[in-house]
Amino acid sequence: MNTGFTLQECLTILVNAKNQDTFSDIQSLLTQGIPIQNFFSNYLPKKYQVYFKGFIGFTSFKDAISLAYQIVNESEKTHKSQFKAMIYPVLLFFSTLFGLLAFNELCFPPLLSMLDSLHYTDPMYYQIHSFIRIMVGIFIIVLFLFFIIYKYYQTHIIKLYSRFKRVPFITQIVSNDFIQFFLECSKLGISTKETLSVLQTIPNKPLVV
Repeated sequence: MNTGFTLQECLTILVNAKNQDTFSDIQSLLTQGIPIQNFFSNYLPKKYQVYFKGFIGFTSFKDAISLAYQIVNESEKTHKSQFKAMIYPVLLFFSTLFGLLAFNELCFPPLLSMLDSLHYTDPMYYQIHSFIRIMVGIFIIVLFLFFIIYKYYQTHIIKLYSRFKRVPFITQIVSNDFIQFFLECSKLGISTKETLSVLQTIPNKPLVV
């Protein structure tokens, strides 16, 4: 479409065995005179659908589909990059935690028993054993609380953000989201006023809204 083909020409050119039935349905609806913005979102994967539904009310069909594609594509790239960056520190943390717990529960007790058999009465080693247990317990509780906060975040994101918005890391994530969406609209020549209206239609991004 960016090179001048109409939607119906695209449907004819891109048809294959996998999409033939879907393209035939779309062609049939267009032939009946039904505007494409009224039904096209039903044929999109969910990850594109949520954006397309909002954008189509403010932009052309071509711009709405371009915006939806670019935003999903950039989001997936960002998530992959963040995931790769987090793999090593997360694995290091859990392997250290597991190793410490295993040593404390499997290796430390025999050593303490050996000290007892030698009538060695220094309480420091018992304190270290208890301290490690307490620290591992605290880590597990913190992880559990983090999981609860994450679940809460999914349903009360606005309220949670209002409490933690002074944390630079949090505001950076939200700002990056807004900048990403804003730039994609700007690339298509959408005015600032229209862009702000478009961004208010993204239901799965309440902070951007």
